[in-house]
Amino acid sequence: MDKIKWLALAEVIDGLRIIPRAILFSVLGFASWYIYALTIWYMALPAVERTIEVSGLAGITIPAVFGLAGKVTDWYLKTGRNWTIAKKEED
Repeated sequence: MDKIKWLALAEVIDGLRIIPRAILFSVLGFASWYIYALTIWYMALPAVERTIEVSGLAGITIPAVFGLAGKVTDWYLKTGRNWTIAKKEED
């Protein structure tokens, strides 16, 4: 392939935002899996083992994971192409 075709392919990949979407869905999938796995683990503990430390671990890590997911979502929403400027440049 020549350079023009590679640049056109890169433009399509950039326009569709394949890589950022894959990162976004991976992080959101991980956050969903984490909350499910942590809930199952915590509920399976006997009542005697549900100490303040274990509850604190669950209570601290859940907001941390969802905070990360929020930051990635914010990054995804802010890094997109401004199509109004691109349209004006074509005209």
